[in-house]
Amino acid sequence: MSKRKAYDKNKRAQRFFSNTRLWAWESRIEPDGSPTSHAEVKRGAIWQPLSQNQVDGIRKNNNNWTVCYRILTQYDDGEVRLHSEFDSFRNSKIIDLGVTVGKFRQSLLSKIQKRHILDAGWLAQSFLSDPRDNEGFENYDLDDATDERKMLWNYGQESLAYGLKTG
Repeated sequence: MSKRKAYDKNKRAQRFFSNTRLWAWESRIEPDGSPTSHAEVKRGAIWQPLSQNQVDGIRKNNNNWTVCYRILTQYDDGEVRLHSEFDSFRNSKIIDLGVTVGKFRQSLLSKIQKRHILDAGWLAQSFLSDPRDNEGFENYDLDDATDERKMLWNYGQESLAYGLKTG
């Protein structure tokens, strides 16, 4: 009689969501003040949005993640630049990486004058075997550098400074 390996729902979830991307920008907020997060999974050559139930499942299960915090800046001469810090983690829950993202945020904010910041946000992408730290993935969903976006980011920072709810 052959011995079968026991079914492992976490391993199945890792394989199923091995190319998943989650991200949020601080200037994009819901009416209640919480940040608008996005999630999608790659199926073949197409990125498909995920439902909230799927995102909740991803948050509960361990996976391999490359996590990035990025700040989009615009300088007085009109130059737009992206500053980012990232690292890869194996067999971790995405929700447990919040401390790391916070450290990346503090590190980047300490190096940049706030008047140049257009927006800031985090990005995480799962991987099966090779980390996604050399693919330029931090450039995903940058959108346009607008004064409105800068104003929304600054509003969020002021709200945090005065203890108002923004997320």
